Amino acid sequence: MGEQESSKWEGETIVELKLTPQQVWPLIADDFCSLQKWFPHLENCYLVQGVQGEPGMVRCCESTQFGGDGSVRFAKERLLTIDPVQMCLSYDIVDNDVGFKSYVATMRLFPIEGGGVGGGGGGGEDDGKCVGCKFVWTFVADPVEGFTLEGLCELFKGIAHGMATKMEAAFPQTQLS
Repeated sequence: MGEQESSKWEGETIVELKLTPQQVWPLIADDFCSLQKWFPHLENCYLVQGVQGEPGMVRCCESTQFGGDGSVRFAKERLLTIDPVQMCLSYDIVDNDVGFKSYVATMRLFPIEGGGVGGGGGGGEDDGKCVGCKFVWTFVADPVEGFTLEGLCELFKGIAHGMATKMEAAFPQTQLS
């Protein structure tokens, strides 16, 4: 039992969007401090330290929605890596009052190519056209008090789906793939 409590938790959430990676990347990476636009229940996100978009910068994310008592909860997150070619970024939590002791996450975007491979939509062979993207959010963390690994993964799944909905709503229907 003590061994299980000291082991790291790992999780992954995958959400498909009707937007291309090129449409989504600027929303999560170009302004690392605008997360409140996309993250459900997050009210404020701002630069605390460093230069926007450069590894080492720290943002503070705040919400009164967590904890249930209406008080402001926060997490300070440091950008570790950012790769616009691979459309991948990673960050860790350096300070918080929501229960994380150690947390490192990676967000990646992968194109979804369409054209009818496998028969289910006609059109024959894959034409290589990008028809959307997969948003993949992985994390490694110490166990979080008050959560199970499954509960934390479900929370992140709900957040990722909420982010996808908000991102898709930001684009006119004519711009959706």
